[in-house]
Amino acid sequence: MKASEYVKQGWCQGVDAKDSTGEKVEVDDPRAVRWCVAGAMQAARCTVEDELALAAFIGFTPSVRSADRYWSLTVWNDRWGRTQQEVVDALEANGL
Repeated sequence: MKASEYVKQGWCQGVDAKDSTGEKVEVDDPRAVRWCVAGAMQAARCTVEDELALAAFIGFTPSVRSADRYWSLTVWNDRWGRTQQEVVDALEANGL
């Protein structure tokens, strides 16, 4: 499944994935029903190149360092006012 499909099913902020009660779970936990952009990309097994492309698309200067890529995606995802549709649109625009 693509990352955008995970986010279409359910989206969250503040953690990589949540279950139906709102509790934090691992992205590949069968109880997961909502994902942030980074969690959805992990669940979909996206590549480093995918992460770099999305980071650049959303306006961050991408870094090859994993922590920097993850930080830029989560900061963008967790911004106040961000919507699920904006996350889906960004993922789909990048074929993810």
